Amino acid sequence: MTTEAYVYALALLGGLLGFVIAYGFLVPKRRDRFKPDNGEETSSNSALRALTVLSSEIYSALPSTGSSKAKRDLTRIDDLLTRSGNPWGLRAEEFLFIRWITGLIGAFGGAGIWFATYVFGVWAPWYLIIGGFAALGFFYPYILHREKANDRDLDFKKNLPEALDLMIISISAGRTPTLAIRETVPHLKDSYLKDELSAVVRAVDTGKTMNEALNGFADRAPSTSIVTFTRSLQEAIEVNVSLEGTLRSRSDESRAELFSLIRERTAALPVKMTSVLTPTLSFALMIILLAPFVTSLVKILQ
Repeated sequence: MTTEAYVYALALLGGLLGFVIAYGFLVPKRRDRFKPDNGEETSSNSALRALTVLSSEIYSALPSTGSSKAKRDLTRIDDLLTRSGNPWGLRAEEFLFIRWITGLIGAFGGAGIWFATYVFGVWAPWYLIIGGFAALGFFYPYILHREKANDRDLDFKKNLPEALDLMIISISAGRTPTLAIRETVPHLKDSYLKDELSAVVRAVDTGKTMNEALNGFADRAPSTSIVTFTRSLQEAIEVNVSLEGTLRSRSDESRAELFSLIRERTAALPVKMTSVLTPTLSFALMIILLAPFVTSLVKILQ
């Protein structure tokens, strides 16, 4: 390493140190932190817990004013967190920030992989590896929460008709809506819907009205069928109409939605199978077509 390179390196380090000192003294900080232990996955995953602790420390040191783009994204992120069940227990601002942390971790991981390939003599463009892993890390939280939201939506659509049928049986036996939900929960298989209905029962037990408990359920549910169900149940309770008829109508509609989803996914299967099998079949077909030519060429060369 030349003397000039040492000078440049020392100047860079000195500049970074001066920036950190100036930032620490002059820039107003957020001072607020987000808790790393209030999410379902965070509490059971030590690596994720360490990540959120690190993110909380850095987040608290950021400037107190956010960017205009981040503010525009808050509504969309809030909706995504709600539909996914917010497994990491984050606010929208924290979600926007933690994506940069995971992107930085992805960049460091990509740099390590590129260095390993360089050491073993395998050439690979560093910008593709580091950039690819950085992009993967940046979009990972969004992809994970999007998958969680889709899983919850599908779970609600699959299990809602059965839950409504069980509630209809309880209502027809003269039970109140609260007792009908309470009796339905033990008969449901483990699912997001069972967890949410259990949360409704717990909310009523803690002193909330059924209307408040159903509002909380609708706010946490990603499915429009769930929101429609809760609103229909609230209206039926308020105007004192037949709950059995309301639930039966909602059961028929939710079952129709489920069958429509099944038909839609079944219709998409041929396209998905073709996209998966085409590369393999094309390679096999090429081998079959070229085999006679290769055999003839080998005989001629011999």
